[in-house]
Amino acid sequence: MTQFNEILTSILLVSAAMLCIALIYYVKRIVNSVEELKNEIKNLNSSISPLIDTSIDLAKNLNEFSIEAKTQLQTSKKILEEIRTRVNKLIEFEEKISVGIDDFAKPFLSNLYALKNGITAFWKKIRDK
Repeated sequence: MTQFNEILTSILLVSAAMLCIALIYYVKRIVNSVEELKNEIKNLNSSISPLIDTSIDLAKNLNEFSIEAKTQLQTSKKILEEIRTRVNKLIEFEEKISVGIDDFAKPFLSNLYALKNGITAFWKKIRDK
């Protein structure tokens, strides 16, 4: 029986040694996979960094563009408001001139019409005599 125990112990030791060798082999493969994954992540990080920098620059440029566009719109609104104010003043001035001319022209035309009627009546009287 001792010999049987020694054979089983030998088989057990050989199996344990084989398992250790297999474990070492698979641990090495896992370590290699982790290293590859680490390298891939490093490459991805180096690829993403320029993208992030470019995105930040793009956001800054868009912000500056937006500010500039707002400034231009405000300037355009001010110019349009000034034009509107000047046009309104011109229209008011034109209306004042029109009213002034009407107020002056109506009595003047009435006087001319009356003068014409007077001269016409005068010539009729002179002809009739």
